[in-house]
Amino acid sequence: MVVFNVFGSPSSRDVDVVVAVDFDPAPRPERISWLHGVCKAMAREVGEALGVSSERVNINLARVESGVIVECFKGIPDELNNAVLATYSLHRQLHPCIVSRPVPRDVPLKVLKASRKVLTWFAKTSLRRALLPILRSSDPRRYAEGLHMIASRRDGLAAALKEMDADQLKGVAFQVGQTLLLVRGVEVYTKEEVAEALRELKPFLFREPYTEVELRGLIAALEEFSYVASKILTRFVRIGENLYAFGDAVYDTRMERRVGRKSVVGAREPAL
Repeated sequence: MVVFNVFGSPSSRDVDVVVAVDFDPAPRPERISWLHGVCKAMAREVGEALGVSSERVNINLARVESGVIVECFKGIPDELNNAVLATYSLHRQLHPCIVSRPVPRDVPLKVLKASRKVLTWFAKTSLRRALLPILRSSDPRRYAEGLHMIASRRDGLAAALKEMDADQLKGVAFQVGQTLLLVRGVEVYTKEEVAEALRELKPFLFREPYTEVELRGLIAALEEFSYVASKILTRFVRIGENLYAFGDAVYDTRMERRVGRKSVVGAREPAL
């Protein structure tokens, strides 16, 4: 029997579901296709159990140890762990919560992943040629350059945002808002919470029509995000292929995972 929890925003169009698995669901390049196949098969089973179309079910896979998500297919484990715990009660559930306690958030990893997501959405606009080489590099410092390039050209930024559809704008607004709040020490896991804390993002989070004044609010948030994220991204130090140190922590920036610790001579843990 598949054990799963529904999580995330209660007003989401899709049904976000995390399934507990007994294998390693890490998104290693050689296993991506197989993991997508597993998700597709589980979406049918979960959809039947919930009484919804499998096309509405967005499956994630997680390995749980001692009540904590230690690895997952989509996203980052610490964020998924706390999101499931924080939003479990917002949904009808068929199984007990697979998570029993929150874990400390990995802020540098969240900034890294959110920055890549934001750059990816902008790479689907007329900025594509400039951003694709940056995304292919998996280099946090180049991500900072890309964010600066976007934020420093306000007219170009507005034009690129107007090229995006409602889903893309929602994604940008959520990642920007959630990350800004996390850096301030506030954890939020639903678009309702982001909209409550950062009201200028509300029309984009809920896919509503927006005015030029509201667009300027999103631009201001993106400019702040670029500044805050760049301060963190530029502190990553390359130590190998797709391997970067942030203080004593080592990250695989292609897989977007913390992979261990390493003493860096003369380096101090960056303050966040």
